[in-house]
Amino acid sequence: DDACGIATLSYTQGTWQTVDACTEQITVTVTATDDCGLTNSEDFTFTIYDTTPPVMIDGADGTGECEGTDPSLNSEYIAWRDGFAGINGTDLCGTSTLSFVEGPWTAPDVCTDLISVTFTATDDCGNADSQVFTFTIIDTTVPFIIDGADGSAECQGPVPSLNTDYITWRNQFANATTDDACGIATLSYTEGTWQTVDACTEQITMTVTATDDCGL
Repeated sequence: DDACGIATLSYTQGTWQTVDACTEQITVTVTATDDCGLTNSEDFTFTIYDTTPPVMIDGADGTGECEGTDPSLNSEYIAWRDGFAGINGTDLCGTSTLSFVEGPWTAPDVCTDLISVTFTATDDCGNADSQVFTFTIIDTTVPFIIDGADGSAECQGPVPSLNTDYITWRNQFANATTDDACGIATLSYTEGTWQTVDACTEQITMTVTATDDCGL
């Protein structure tokens, strides 16, 4: 306002100053000039703060095949976790970094291990955003049958199924053993039918099966 005429306003910008990693500031001089060329000036300051968290894009739950009894050592899980579940963090005013916090492993059933991991994007100002993704380890690998061999024995009577050497061989699953990467496997057998090969030979085929906790 001017007592005796009309005043016009103008401004002169200063230089943007970085106060800290989260604050930019500028001083603007506002000048009022009347018809007589008389002026009055005052400085004003504008401050820009960064209070906006980074944006997390992409990212997805993961799955892997069981590799052993300790799910935390699973190579597919470790790659997924260390790759931040495929997340990308972007920030309008700076750089964001990603971190993770693992939850506990849980086993909803004997064939599944599950973990929830919290991934966080944090910018230079400490603004942060978090998302939770889940990794699931499943067991779809059949157990192994190790060793085992055909057997033979001397005739002990007219009923071959009562042959003690045969019974021992059968009950020992043809000397086979089993192993499973992620649990316990048990052996079972299914007997075929005794066949007369010739007057001096009786023969049977037995199927040995290894079954793990998941029914594989």
